[in-house]
Amino acid sequence: MKLCFVVILQCLLLLSSSGSEARLLGYWNFDAIISGRVEDKSGKNHHGRIHGGPSLEKGIRGSGLRFSSDEDYVDFGAPVIPPGDFTVSVWIKCDDVEKQFFLGQYRYKDPNRLDLVIREGRVLVQIAEKLSSEVLIKNDRWHHLVYARKGKVMSIFVDGVLVKKGELPMAVMQDAPLIAGRIEVPGRDTFRFTGVMDELRIYADALNVKRVKVLFAARRVD
Repeated sequence: MKLCFVVILQCLLLLSSSGSEARLLGYWNFDAIISGRVEDKSGKNHHGRIHGGPSLEKGIRGSGLRFSSDEDYVDFGAPVIPPGDFTVSVWIKCDDVEKQFFLGQYRYKDPNRLDLVIREGRVLVQIAEKLSSEVLIKNDRWHHLVYARKGKVMSIFVDGVLVKKGELPMAVMQDAPLIAGRIEVPGRDTFRFTGVMDELRIYADALNVKRVKVLFAARRVD
């Protein structure tokens, strides 16, 4: 346990010294639900309002947030992912890997909508067009996912490894709130996430490989 703490502390110090924490737009560790919300620990006050019945269970570090039904989601009240360069870093454990819509800044049919999805074990991101990895994700297993865009180029990392790179040039919409746990499609109720989410971070720049590996290494070590 002491060694685990030392490793995590060293990783976080490395991340802080890289300057990335200054570009942090939101950080949710999901260790508590307080007055119906999950708190943004970045200091930017993007607190998330709980809807339905998400609950706490064991996460990758501390607690994670469990989503179990179509009614379970978190509304952060404003767009958090910026239009241009950004990074989303998150740990997820999916109940199944057929179709999981776990994060979005989204309005149906808007060309600038963003959604992050697991489809048939593939890691997928859509901003007008889609970029997808090979089959990598397994159900009921923790995976660290990072989506980092610099300029037009999006990079997808899974468990600290770059697995896909390609162009997604469209700006991310800025008139819809960030939502975790589902995206809303009229007349459909299957665009949701069932599983556990933990350690969600959003940055205003694209993390490089070294910084991604630091985040992955900062996971809990049992």
